[in-house]
Amino acid sequence: MLKIRLMAKICLFSFLVFAGNANATAHLRNVTITKLNINKSLGDLLFIRTSTPPTIVGCQTDGNWNLVLQLDTELDSKIFSGLLAAQASQSPVHLDGKGECSSLGIEYLDNFTINR
Repeated sequence: MLKIRLMAKICLFSFLVFAGNANATAHLRNVTITKLNINKSLGDLLFIRTSTPPTIVGCQTDGNWNLVLQLDTELDSKIFSGLLAAQASQSPVHLDGKGECSSLGIEYLDNFTINR
């Protein structure tokens, strides 16, 4: 009976931990952009590295980059310009992930704010 209770508690704990991380998104506050990269062989993606990594990691499996921006639309190009300006001026930014990751294991950027 004790083993059954212990197993039930372990299963419940595991479910809560994994269910809680399923919708986890990166939230980066007052960080600077340290590196931006576009690699044409990997598609229309902008790779973003910041001064501090996110504390919440949901689907993220790649430790080299913090977020990625899909460069599909005119809005994406405008966001890219803003990210480039923030990097050049070393302005602090807020970045939020989308909670979804690319096939490369990097969370997609959803929200971007320059703090200056």
